[in-house]
Amino acid sequence: MLQTLLIRHTSRVAFALVAVLSLFTILTLGQRSVAADEFSMYWSAEKPLATILHLYFSPYENNPAGCAIVQHYWGNIFGFSDESLRILSLVCIWGALWFLWKLSHLTAQSLPLFQTTNLEQDSTNSSDNTALAGLIIFTVAASTPVMWMAANFARYQAMVILLGLAALYYYLRWFQSHEQEPQKQGNVRYLMLYVALTGLSFYFHYLSAAIFAVCAGLHYLSTIRRRSTEQILVWGASQLGILLLLVPIV
Repeated sequence: MLQTLLIRHTSRVAFALVAVLSLFTILTLGQRSVAADEFSMYWSAEKPLATILHLYFSPYENNPAGCAIVQHYWGNIFGFSDESLRILSLVCIWGALWFLWKLSHLTAQSLPLFQTTNLEQDSTNSSDNTALAGLIIFTVAASTPVMWMAANFARYQAMVILLGLAALYYYLRWFQSHEQEPQKQGNVRYLMLYVALTGLSFYFHYLSAAIFAVCAGLHYLSTIRRRSTEQILVWGASQLGILLLLVPIV
């Protein structure tokens, strides 16, 4: 019965889990949640934008300015209370899970979760693969971040998770279109979105963004032998684009 529930009703189970965890977060908003490594972001969010930029684009601050700037504009609309800023993190997590759900559908067909020799069951198994892959990826990611939101969840982490998953999604969409037409560049719009989101993620967390950019680069390099010179130049231009986006914070 449990197996049937998980496999046949994956969307309902996944969204029910996120709804319960989100409700738990909302009911515990009164608890202070500012972690030590994000206190300056919390403190500076209420300051004028010029003060924020002066603080973060100086040798005295090791963190990037993105989180404080987003919190600044969010706070101008919804207030700068701890509860309001935690809702911002929850919204970012919901956005991240949406991209994760889309990623699960891109990758589900390659997961050998079911084995069968009955050709009549192939379409059913393919559907089960998609659903179960979505459940696995969705719930694993949903459980800990949303639970952490009820305690000391650092808001910049919520934002960088959203940006990283969105960048990964568009990178894979571009790579997929690239593979389908090996002699062409693929959907350049997806590549541009990947560049913009990857560059933007550096403004929220240097290390997370760098690891993602390096991993995506290594993945593409692993396929470079079957690429044309023109394709390699386009990829190189995309990496240069990311570096140019980093100029203000270097």
